[in-house]
Amino acid sequence: MKPPCAPPCAMPAERIETMNALNTTANINDPDGFYAELIAAHQGLSDDESEAFNARLILTLANHVGDREVLREALAVAAKKE
Repeated sequence: MKPPCAPPCAMPAERIETMNALNTTANINDPDGFYAELIAAHQGLSDDESEAFNARLILTLANHVGDREVLREALAVAAKKE
């Protein structure tokens, strides 16, 4: 089991400060490559399996974000049908 990270390897202070707001600007390295990987991950899945995969991915990423206010903001952004 890997020991928990303690300073100085803990999350940098500048990242902690910036995680209080949802970043909606392009921020993915190689977004086309990521999109291709996302589509490939769905190959061969039924509609139900694809929906379950998406749910697991969302919950995994939400856990990574961790900040409830940021997650609340993301839910509001995703709810917009623009």
